[in-house]
Amino acid sequence: MSTQTSHRLKPILFSFIGIMALLQVIVAVIATFSLQRVLDNDEKEHTIIHTLKHNMVDARFHIVQVQQFLTDASATGERDPLQEAAAHYQALQGNLQAIARFDASLSGEISQITRLTEQFHQVGLRMAEAYITQGRDAGNVLMKAPQEGFDDRASALTQQIEAMATKVDAMVRASEQTTQDTVNTLRLVVVGLSSALAVLIVLGGGWLYRKVFGMLGGEPGLAVSLAQHIAQGDLTRRIALDTLPDDSLLAALGDMRTHLHGVTHTIHGLSRQLDGDAHALAATSSQMEAGAHEQSDATRAMAAAMEQIQHSIAQLSQQSGEVGHEASEASQMVDACAELIHQSEDGVRDIASQFQQAAGAIGALHQQTDAIASITQTIHDIADQTNLLALNAAIEAARAGETGRGFAVVADEVRKLAERTGSATLEISGQIATLSTHMRHVVTVMEQGVDASQQGVAHTRQVSQAMGGIRANTERINEHIHGVALALSEQQQAMGELGQRLEVVVGMSDTHHHTIETTAHAASQLTANAHALAEAVAHFKT
Repeated sequence: MSTQTSHRLKPILFSFIGIMALLQVIVAVIATFSLQRVLDNDEKEHTIIHTLKHNMVDARFHIVQVQQFLTDASATGERDPLQEAAAHYQALQGNLQAIARFDASLSGEISQITRLTEQFHQVGLRMAEAYITQGRDAGNVLMKAPQEGFDDRASALTQQIEAMATKVDAMVRASEQTTQDTVNTLRLVVVGLSSALAVLIVLGGGWLYRKVFGMLGGEPGLAVSLAQHIAQGDLTRRIALDTLPDDSLLAALGDMRTHLHGVTHTIHGLSRQLDGDAHALAATSSQMEAGAHEQSDATRAMAAAMEQIQHSIAQLSQQSGEVGHEASEASQMVDACAELIHQSEDGVRDIASQFQQAAGAIGALHQQTDAIASITQTIHDIADQTNLLALNAAIEAARAGETGRGFAVVADEVRKLAERTGSATLEISGQIATLSTHMRHVVTVMEQGVDASQQGVAHTRQVSQAMGGIRANTERINEHIHGVALALSEQQQAMGELGQRLEVVVGMSDTHHHTIETTAHAASQLTANAHALAEAVAHFKT
């Protein structure tokens, strides 16, 4: 193919369509703009002309009405028509001003007509006033006066109005001619642009026709038919490439058919060879897969047995560790018990010593209690004697009469005090007797506690000796358990290393087995692909 840009048909088509559409839009825009301008001008001219004509007709009417009402006032001698004339005069002024606003070119005529209208109205008013106040002759003078009379003023005003109407008619005809000229010009422009557009379409279509057929190399139906035969696998249809351009579609399809014809022959041979090799590879892979499968099963069995042995050793090691831990705890408990026994022995000794000290203190307290009882008895005897002396003193005071009455009272109080002291000493003696009894019981109990404490000290010594034997036995058991645990740990480590090696072997076996399975699967797939390739190539008719 000559150049890459020569086959870019899509951009060329889009460019051609875009240019044609743009030209069409330009023609439409120009026509629309011109028509709109014509319509705008026509509407403007129609508005101006309508306004001018309407105001011109109204102006003529108001002039006639002013003249008519002034004549009526002159003929009848009444003043009411004068007011009507004034109203039509004002309306006439409004029409003239409207005409001046719509068309500035008529400003000169409007000024002159305005001046003539004012003179006409003033002369008419004076004429009517003369007719009314001075009589018919005076009025006729003002009506018939040359140039300055009412009739001449009316004639001059009418001539000026007619001249302006003629000018307006000329403007209307000029406007209509301008509109017609614009329409004719627009018609010529549209026809010219349409003709140019038609020429461009014809030229562009011819160029595109040559371009498309040059790229196809012939009729599109021929290219479609050849492409369908190739798509259906029919490579028997030939095409003469000598008469086709090198960069055409038909030439490319012919080259493609020729290359496909050669490729299919090559693929036929290779597919047959590939099929044989795939069958051989599949057979070898099947044998290797069977051997690898047996090896993998044996290796897995060994690994499972080693795993069970290692698990048993681990359990045994764990149990021996637990036994050693329990033995250590037992040894610690024995040490703790021995320490507690020693502490108990010391405590029992302290208790026995405390019992002995308490017994001594209670004995001393008992002696002091006996001394207190003796003193209490002495106080009781003194109280009895005091009571007897107080009774004797009371008797003597009674004999003395009034003189000994005060003494009698004192003697009576002393007697009562002696009686209370005696009663108190009796109560104290009873309590001391009770206390002595309890103290003797406490002393007995203390003596029994001292004996029990001494026996407890003896028993704790025996228990301490037994705990010493238990501690020695526990230490020997712990040493044996530690030796067993060490041996199991070494055996477990050795079995772990052996298990790791077996795992490596199992992994290698699995990898080897997986590789063989992949190879077998690839061989099967290769066989299937060879058959599929042969079937696909058989689709082409050579």
